[in-house]
Amino acid sequence: MLLSPRCPLLRLVLGLVLLIHTNDALFWAAGLRRILVSHRIPTRVQASSFADYKAISYELLRNTSAVDVEQVCAIANELMRRDLQAEALATQTKFEVEALATQRKFEAEVVAIQTNLKYTARAREALRMQQLSELSQRTVLEAFFRDVASCIESDVNVSSALSNSTIKAKKQILRKGMGCSMTSINEALQDSAFKDAVWRALKLSDDMVVPSMSNSLLYGDLSGAIHSPSLTEVYVRDSSRGEYKDFFSVLAARFRPARSFVVYSDAEAALGDVQFRNLQR
Repeated sequence: MLLSPRCPLLRLVLGLVLLIHTNDALFWAAGLRRILVSHRIPTRVQASSFADYKAISYELLRNTSAVDVEQVCAIANELMRRDLQAEALATQTKFEVEALATQRKFEAEVVAIQTNLKYTARAREALRMQQLSELSQRTVLEAFFRDVASCIESDVNVSSALSNSTIKAKKQILRKGMGCSMTSINEALQDSAFKDAVWRALKLSDDMVVPSMSNSLLYGDLSGAIHSPSLTEVYVRDSSRGEYKDFFSVLAARFRPARSFVVYSDAEAALGDVQFRNLQR
C-alpha cells in the first residue's frame, strides 16, 4: 500500500534516512530513539523472528529512494524491541493476575478451614456441656435444697408454714431435717404458703418459679449421696423452658461465680456427638 506524504510513518522513515546518512553515530542513535518514541510505531502481528521484522522494515521503506541494510536493521531492531517489551508486560500482567487469583483462592480456603475448625470446636464444646448439664444442675439444686432445709430448722416462719401445710412429705422433712430427700423438698415447695415463707427467708424474688424437673435431678437425699463436683458453670440447653432457665440462672448466680450460667445449643451438641462417633470408627 502506498504511503501518503502526510503520513507520520513516512515522515518517520524519511527522518531515519536523513539520520543514517549523517557521520555522527552518537547523534544518529539519539535521533533514532527520539523519532521512534515521538512516532509510536504500532506493534506488528505475526512477527516471530528478526527476519520477519526486517521484512516489515523493507515494506515500510519501499517508497524511499535510498535504503540500506543498516537502516533496515535499525528499524527492525526497534520494532522487535517494542514487541518484546509489550509481550513481557502482557506476560507479567497475566502472571500477576493468576498469582492474585491463586492468593485469593488460598485465603478463601484458609478462611473456610478456620470456620470449619471453629464450628467443630463449638460443636464439641456444646457436647461437653450437654454431658455435664445434669450434673451441674444437680450441684446447685442440691445446694439450694440444703438452704431450704436449713431454713426449716432456723426460721420460725418457715417451720410454722410447713407444720400448717397439707404437704404429704412434711413428716419426713420434720423428722429427717437436713437428711430428707430431694423429692420431699421439691414437693414442699409446691405449697404456695411454704414457698413464700422460704423465699422471704432466702431473700428471693417473688416471681421466681420452681420448674418441673426430671427424676434424675431429684434422685437421692440431702445426706451427700451425690457429692458436689468442682464445676464452676451451670449448663442448660437452649430448648429448655423459660422458667427452667430462669430458675437455674438464679441458682448459678447464688452458688457459682458471676456469669457462670451457660445456655448451650442442642443442635451443636448433636453435631458434636456425630463427630465424636465418627472418630470412634
